[in-house]
Amino acid sequence: MCYTEFMASTAIRIDLGDMADHALQHLATGEYESMDEVMQDAVRALDRERAESEEMFENLAFQEMLRQKVEEAFANPAPSLPIDQAFVEIRRRAADRRARAAQG
Repeated sequence: MCYTEFMASTAIRIDLGDMADHALQHLATGEYESMDEVMQDAVRALDRERAESEEMFENLAFQEMLRQKVEEAFANPAPSLPIDQAFVEIRRRAADRRARAAQG
C-alpha cells in the first residue's frame, strides 16, 4: 500500500487543543458539512500560506540581488551611457545576433 492510499483510507486522530472550539464554530456555521472538510480546508490554507511565504522569500532574494547590482553599477568607475546611445547599442547587438542566427 502506497502512502497516498494509506492516507486516503486511514482515519487520523488529532488533538486541536485550544483550536477545537474554533474548528467547531466553523462547522456550526454550516459552511462545512463535516470536521473532515474543516481540516482539509485548514491544510489547504496552510499549503497556500507556505507557498506564498516561499514566493515572498524568492521575491526578497531577487530584490536583494537587484539592489546589489544597482550598487555595483553606481560604484563602477566606467562612464555612464546616455539612454539613447544604450538603445542604439542594444538594437545593434540584437541585429548582429539575428544576422548570425540567419546564417546558421
